[in-house]
Amino acid sequence: MNLGWSKKNNSNNKKLCYVRLTKSVDQTLKSTIWTPIQWDNIVEDSSEMFDSANKTRIAFPTDGRYKIIVTGRYYQNTSGDRYISILKNSTTNLAIENKSAAVSSTNSTFLNLVYEDLFFANEYIEIQGLQSSGGDLKFEATNATLKPSIYVVKVFDK
Repeated sequence: MNLGWSKKNNSNNKKLCYVRLTKSVDQTLKSTIWTPIQWDNIVEDSSEMFDSANKTRIAFPTDGRYKIIVTGRYYQNTSGDRYISILKNSTTNLAIENKSAAVSSTNSTFLNLVYEDLFFANEYIEIQGLQSSGGDLKFEATNATLKPSIYVVKVFDK
């Protein structure tokens, strides 16, 4: 997937700032409880934005405008709704994606969320999931079609 940035330095010779994370283990979410998604596989991290000691947070190392791209997948279930959200500094909900459960019990529910905003150094985000199936439901880690992931890239300086 081409997300429109390169690992090379930009024309001002400033270090590009980006992180890409995925999951390798399913995560069970309780019904109707917002739960931070835990990331455990660092694909790329140019600026130590991800701290593996706190697997839910991505911290911004410098002031600037950042683009956040999140993909997620909930296990097969035909009841309720599925959500993913971007939460800033554990308090501010920035964006939410919502879909009704898949019509067939053999289909998973896919969610995609793209958001861009100004962030300051040391602020952080978490991706949260919520589902309303009436019981526990897995936020899936591996799938041939879609692997849940988060990409964060700095697109402009402040």
